[in-house]
Amino acid sequence: MRLIIFPVLLFLGFSLVFASCSKKGKQQNDVPVGKITVAELANSNRHSWFREEYKSYSPDSLTIEWLLVRNKNISVDIFMGTWCEDTHQQLPRFIKVLDKADVPSQGITMYALDKKKQGIGEITAQNRVEYVPTFIIYYKGREAGRIVEHPKTTIEEDMKDMLQNAGF
Repeated sequence: MRLIIFPVLLFLGFSLVFASCSKKGKQQNDVPVGKITVAELANSNRHSWFREEYKSYSPDSLTIEWLLVRNKNISVDIFMGTWCEDTHQQLPRFIKVLDKADVPSQGITMYALDKKKQGIGEITAQNRVEYVPTFIIYYKGREAGRIVEHPKTTIEEDMKDMLQNAGF
């Protein structure tokens, strides 16, 4: 009897450990998946690309001033992959623009996707995300536009154009 109970308990214990994942997300082959914060990226030794690109990017100051006037009404959803070269370049730049424009951090939601561009649940399908990075910019809760993979000009100019074209 003991010979049967011990393996069963051992199996159940391992099953619980491997099945559990936090509300924030999970890891898939060392790729974070689910909600992730800027601090988690910036403070991670595994993501030094974030700090390096953030430090080197210099957004246009006049465009940042324009965004500063509207910053309290701007929010964003970010879909990214830590494995993606476009994310390595564009995400730190996008975050720097948000920081310089003083966009409130509570208005920034970021989702890490796996290599199949899937997150937790149906979040990518619900937001029609096909490529990473995808930055969805909202103004007063309404979608003003998207930057997909890379901006047409610069991140800050594209944001300004989206907000102007959307009538904001």
